[in-house]
Amino acid sequence: EWLAQKLRTVGRGTYNNIVDVTNYVAEEIGQPLHAFDINNISGKIIIRTAEEGEKIITFDKKEQKLSRDMLVIADDKHPLAIAGIMGGIDSGITDKTTAILIESANFDAASIRKTSMRLGLRTDSSQRFEKSLDPNLAETGIKRAIELILKACKGARVSGPVIDIKNFETKPVKINLNIKKAQSVIGAEIKKPEIIKILKKLEFKIAKTSNNTLLVEVPSFRASKDIGIEEDLIEEIARMRGYDKIPAVLPELPTRLPIENKERKLKHEARRILSFGLGFTEIQSYSFYGLNEIKKAELPENLHLQLENYLSSDQTHLRISLVPNMLKAAKQNIYSFEEFKIYEIGRVYLNIADYFPLEEKFICGMSVKKGAEKETFRDIKGLFEAFMKAFGAPEFTTKKAKENYFYINPSRQLSYFYGNEEIAKVFEVNPIVLKNFDLDEASVGCFEINFTKLARLNVQDKKYKPIPKFPEIKIDVSVIMPEQKSVEEITNIIKNADPELIVDIELFDVFKGKNIESGKRALAFKITLRSDERTLTLEDMNKTQKRIFDALCQAGGIIRGL
Repeated sequence: EWLAQKLRTVGRGTYNNIVDVTNYVAEEIGQPLHAFDINNISGKIIIRTAEEGEKIITFDKKEQKLSRDMLVIADDKHPLAIAGIMGGIDSGITDKTTAILIESANFDAASIRKTSMRLGLRTDSSQRFEKSLDPNLAETGIKRAIELILKACKGARVSGPVIDIKNFETKPVKINLNIKKAQSVIGAEIKKPEIIKILKKLEFKIAKTSNNTLLVEVPSFRASKDIGIEEDLIEEIARMRGYDKIPAVLPELPTRLPIENKERKLKHEARRILSFGLGFTEIQSYSFYGLNEIKKAELPENLHLQLENYLSSDQTHLRISLVPNMLKAAKQNIYSFEEFKIYEIGRVYLNIADYFPLEEKFICGMSVKKGAEKETFRDIKGLFEAFMKAFGAPEFTTKKAKENYFYINPSRQLSYFYGNEEIAKVFEVNPIVLKNFDLDEASVGCFEINFTKLARLNVQDKKYKPIPKFPEIKIDVSVIMPEQKSVEEITNIIKNADPELIVDIELFDVFKGKNIESGKRALAFKITLRSDERTLTLEDMNKTQKRIFDALCQAGGIIRGL
């Protein structure tokens, strides 16, 4: 009765004397035990892995289907218990039991946990074993159980010896503790005698001592998965001495400013301009895509690095361009918006170096509009140039690149160079690639900036000037020019006509078709005139306008509306 009463006080049920003893020992010293009815055991007791599909009916009267990675305690015929979790009903203790076999074991924590989770069986025993018990506790547990059985069951006697089969290292764990290191890590002057006193209170043994070092022997009940390195001992010393006794002092570090990370600073500035200045929305995609995206974007597979242990079939290769994942994002958003602008800043990985891939950081911006006939090239070009101006990038030269990835529309593209080095591309996405990404009913303009190269250039500091004192005049000029004349050339012709008064030139329309001669196109510019010294008159405007007309006509243009 005393045994049952003690178990009830800790929330345990009572069954019979033998089972109650095993439960009591588990609560008292933390070692799970299991008792078998010897009369229900055929031959020898062995511990083995289960056969695939082998079955057992456990104490809860449920049939469990086992697999080969599960440990069982078995006799010559069938499993008697799922090791460390629950016993079988066939070999359990009943009112008719006259002889018992007590098993006290130590099982691999990971094995017990996996079996418990797979079977959905969470027991007190499994929860203890999966936390790694002290191997030496098994012998203590079985001796305590024998003592209690002899006390609780009158007439009981021990009929056989305790058989101990060990397959673990019994050599105690010993750790060298450096006294000065302990003082440095804790941040307090703790004397050697105090450290020894604290460790001995926690049942650690001092195997050897010298001027600045202690050889500490860890008790087995702390050595399983608790104390293994010098820092663990230092933590125990600090904990027992009291964290409140560690003096509060400022760190003795040299006061110096951190080294400026130029690329990170410029990346934040790029984000600010694109997100808040130009109305783009930033996206973040994985650094991978699959063969499907490579084929859709018509990219060369040989430039890609393939992952050995990829997570899924759509993440098999490191990206060499941000465009494929950007187009996937565009496809997901095209049904919700008539038009939108997105961008991403990320690394690309080209398999062209001798030892490691060439890793460079890129900015990719994209303007997407519903309708395949919509104009996006001029939009994205204007956004790109506005970004570069706000970013403080130096002046670039432009030309059409001879070699490009297939996703770049060859007739609607422009490359930007600094010296002989290409820094950026502005283009419309090839309609064939758009169709591959199910975007054939959309128009997509895009820019790609090699941010690694851009960050190495001398980014100019922003210069501020006062608000103009005098008003400006805006005039519109429409001119028909040969198609081979670039917008940049025409803009320079206009600017040079009167560089003192012309402060801004904006292209707002391009037209080809009816009433326009083949091989030519009509371009419309909005030109802003202003003086820093006086208010411009109608005469000033007419003079400048005439100079612009004359310059354009000399370059082969025809002024519309004259």
